[in-house]
Amino acid sequence: MESYTRVGSGRRLLPSLRWLPLEYTPELSELLGYLFGDGSLERSYRQGPVRPKGVDFISDCDVVRNRVAELFAFCFLAAPHLRVFRATKGLRLRDAAVARALWVLGLPIGAKVYQPSDVPLWIKKSPSEFKRRFIRAYFDCDASTPFKITRSKASFAIRLTVNKLERHIPAGIGFLNSIKSLLYDFGVECNGPYIRHSKKYINMYGEITVMLELLIQRQASFLAYGKEIGFTVPAKQQKLNNFLDIIVKSWAITP
Repeated sequence: MESYTRVGSGRRLLPSLRWLPLEYTPELSELLGYLFGDGSLERSYRQGPVRPKGVDFISDCDVVRNRVAELFAFCFLAAPHLRVFRATKGLRLRDAAVARALWVLGLPIGAKVYQPSDVPLWIKKSPSEFKRRFIRAYFDCDASTPFKITRSKASFAIRLTVNKLERHIPAGIGFLNSIKSLLYDFGVECNGPYIRHSKKYINMYGEITVMLELLIQRQASFLAYGKEIGFTVPAKQQKLNNFLDIIVKSWAITP
């Protein structure tokens, strides 16, 4: 209610929101994972308090876009519209009530590179299925496709990176440590977080952003990720399956 300029406006809207009361569900956790990755909560730029007005999600993957649309329908009875953002397809939902709900649930407003953020506490405290859905969705968006890291036949990795303003590096490290903790619940141990000072970018305002990195590269952890979490993105899942087969076969022939 506090995000409305006129409290009466919010009270009049409440009876029309058929998705209230909103419950914590695995689907809601999954939706937050996608939006933390490739989503953006947009704000109103009118004078007064900060007010979310809608949400955008950008992805060229049809499977992921369709899944996000399904999640919006399931959680909020909402139907985002297909939109092209420059050269990339995506979804746009202009629903201030849904945007406000996502804000309260922990999704930050605006570009996440310019502000501190963390995995919402309610997800951290949720059952395993909620955490699994959040991680899989987030990794669909922001994790690399599984790749070979050495000449060894069975050495592979998944890299997760985030970019943060220099002053928000501690918050970015905290976010990656939260992801690391969620993964550990599934037997997945990570290396990092690392600060990649060589990966610096200067924006048009002269502000410096730095890349932060988390790695899954131990064979047992790579296997655990494949068994317990996986990907929704078909290309990533296929590459993961191929590498998992190589690891399993290498283990089978180890003396």
